Amino acid sequence: MFGIPSTSRCRGFRIGVLVSALLALGSAGASGTSLTVPNDVQTIQEALNARPDTVVVRAGRYPETLVISYPTVLIGLAGEAGLQRPAVDGVWYVPAQLFVALHFSTRNLESLGEVHVRNDQPAVFDFTGCKFAAGFFEWSSYLETNGLRFEGCEFEGEAWVAADGYCVLDSCVIRGPVIVGDQGCDLTVRRCQFQGSHTGWAISQRTSSILGATIDSCVIENFSEGVVLRTDGSAVVSNSEIRDCAGYGLFVEAHALSVSDNRVERCGAYGIESLSDRLQLQRNRVSHCGWGGIYANVADAAMIAGNVTWGNAESGLRIAAQDSYMTVEVRNNTSVRNQRAGIIAVGAVTSIYENRTYVVTNNIAAYNGTYGIYWLDQDATEVGCNNWFGNGLSDISGRE
Repeated sequence: MFGIPSTSRCRGFRIGVLVSALLALGSAGASGTSLTVPNDVQTIQEALNARPDTVVVRAGRYPETLVISYPTVLIGLAGEAGLQRPAVDGVWYVPAQLFVALHFSTRNLESLGEVHVRNDQPAVFDFTGCKFAAGFFEWSSYLETNGLRFEGCEFEGEAWVAADGYCVLDSCVIRGPVIVGDQGCDLTVRRCQFQGSHTGWAISQRTSSILGATIDSCVIENFSEGVVLRTDGSAVVSNSEIRDCAGYGLFVEAHALSVSDNRVERCGAYGIESLSDRLQLQRNRVSHCGWGGIYANVADAAMIAGNVTWGNAESGLRIAAQDSYMTVEVRNNTSVRNQRAGIIAVGAVTSIYENRTYVVTNNIAAYNGTYGIYWLDQDATEVGCNNWFGNGLSDISGRE
């Protein structure tokens, strides 16, 4: 597992200020005031304007577009069948200038219209069990949001999520694209179901890159593109299923990248394409993709092991390691019945690096349309114990 490089002293100072301010704010709000809608007041906005610590809303339809400016815990109560959550017309989070870090928590609320965040001071936002029926938009002009967390939420339409800090989606159902920002964002997506309609990119970023990303135990299906991300630090994609996307299943560029134990199938471009300095690409299953199974671009070092590719329209496993100067290992991979080569070695370690190691051992390539392995160079330092057989033109091309 690769770590994210340490951030600047400035970021550390800001995080320290945020924690101190949140503790101070918690102490100030210890009185525990609460209002219930409609028991105590008739409208949710009236309750919010009174600035209690907690606003409780009974199930029902509330024709209001809320404006939330002061930190509060907003809790929706479930009703009878068909009234899972109280529903409002829309929500705007516009934090007031209180010169302390703010914490907004919203639970079990449905917004039939768009939800917007316009924030220019340190704040964190937590959403639990909410439904965003017309999208979520963090489009602050001067992004000061330090954290966004969604747990057990439903999204319809686009979700623009941005933070100069953490952004977490956990156990959510998402029926539209998630667009992430900004460059200081550390993204975590786990246990989420992405259900597309053959348009949009399931996960992408709105800026040139983000800080880091972790995607784990997700199911992504029926989008124009699956996951397309570029990070300045590290990225991890694991234990996920991606299928039936028109373009890429997974495209990730990162300094340090780990892609493991994923299943990708029936995507129009490469099932998995990676660009990284240091790569761990292990135990993935990729089948029936249009451009090929796996395309691994390596700059420094890589372990490419235990992957299985089959039935892809181009080649099963394509490796580009022209500029690598450390160790690249290709071991125990299986590539079967792809329409072109089982494995293509586009470039090996550049010969000017005398201490480099490039190992291709214990792989199987069988019944592919052209070659078992197609060498476009001959610079590997160790090749052995591979099993190439039953391939259309020849088992080996470009190297004895």
